Amino acid sequence: MLATVPGRHASAFDIPGTWLRRVLVPAVIFVLIIGGALAFYSTRTKASWEDGTDVVPDVPVQESVRGAPMNILIIGSDTREGDDRCGAGADDTAGKRADVMMVARVDPQNQQAALVSFPRDLWVTPFIDGQQRPADRLNSAYLGGPPSLVDTMNKNFGIPINHYLEIGFDGFAGIVDAIGGVDITLAPGVDGARDSYTGLQLDGNQQKLDGCTALKWARSRHFEYRVAGSPDWQADPTGDFGRISRQQQLVRSILEQMLDNLITDPGRFNKIIEAAGQDITRSESLSIEVLNQLATQFDELDPESVIMAQIPGTPGRSPDGKKSVVYLDKADAEIYFKVLRGEAALYSAREITVQIVNASERPDLAEFFAEQFRSASYQVAGTARASQTIPTSQIRYAPEQLGKALVVNEFLRKAATLVEDPAVTADVQVVVGNDLVGAGR
Repeated sequence: MLATVPGRHASAFDIPGTWLRRVLVPAVIFVLIIGGALAFYSTRTKASWEDGTDVVPDVPVQESVRGAPMNILIIGSDTREGDDRCGAGADDTAGKRADVMMVARVDPQNQQAALVSFPRDLWVTPFIDGQQRPADRLNSAYLGGPPSLVDTMNKNFGIPINHYLEIGFDGFAGIVDAIGGVDITLAPGVDGARDSYTGLQLDGNQQKLDGCTALKWARSRHFEYRVAGSPDWQADPTGDFGRISRQQQLVRSILEQMLDNLITDPGRFNKIIEAAGQDITRSESLSIEVLNQLATQFDELDPESVIMAQIPGTPGRSPDGKKSVVYLDKADAEIYFKVLRGEAALYSAREITVQIVNASERPDLAEFFAEQFRSASYQVAGTARASQTIPTSQIRYAPEQLGKALVVNEFLRKAATLVEDPAVTADVQVVVGNDLVGAGR
């Protein structure tokens, strides 16, 4: 949510209505990839994409096969050069940097997708122009250009990249304006948000953002929020991790809104590309034909089931103490690397069987959640009552069912802890703890 109160779990069931409406660079671009080509495939569409965007040669992408899963490296960038028409400078850092790095895993056959964010300060071994360099932040590879970043992602994490897509922030603002702005709703009980560095100032719980305001919001790294009835502003204590988390929570809303717009007004795709084309950079592999193939194959995507995650890490200092960095939590990150490598398949809800176990103090929660899962097309294998309560909900799964567990975790808005358990007989077992006793109330 926009301003999550520290310590509060995000749940799909304790807050009525839509949580947030906000625009984010990679969210919009992701929609263009999997839904934008729902627009009529015309000569004008082809020209807008192929002639109006910059193509980077020699990006070491792996060839994708029609209908097979693919990975798309998505970058939201800021050159920090030239005019800043929105006055949304997040800091005084000079030069080019990637403010957002995501890998989108798209599986047309299963009508499923995943978006995994990478902290730009992640400590890695960069490969610049094919040469290994001393350890540095992931953003240093981006400074070497798209080929170096793709090479670094592959050699550090074993992630194959099939396509590369980047958009500058001026293009982002143009996209938002091209779709008529975006409605947002702040978290319940919050009536304001601000960032003095980007110039963001939001008053009230609901409003519509134009392109420049959305840009200021998307770039916020010094985010503060105000609880209704209080004159005090509270700072988000989680830094870049908090920003990534808010971005992930908002992508789904953008998917829904953009898909709706493009279905009702197919020509809008051309308007978006024309507004942002000069700020879009892509690999030659990401042609209009690929977009069109994705659109025709990806006709049943449920935004609610899209897996959204961030690579886990621990903030710290570089070995010489000069840089603020993030050290990879290898064991926890491996869960998401398996998805991006294709070692853990993605599934739609209708392919997943869940068992609900009530381990909370509230007696009706098993049936409540069983109905929620049934209404979302999951197969419910049954309900049970645990012999004792637990404080935090769990999603238990057999090792080969990791992909299904991640989809269920997304449905619960990451309100549960993932636990590998070979003894689980259903695809996934949801153990409801006391942290969800307020669900549905």
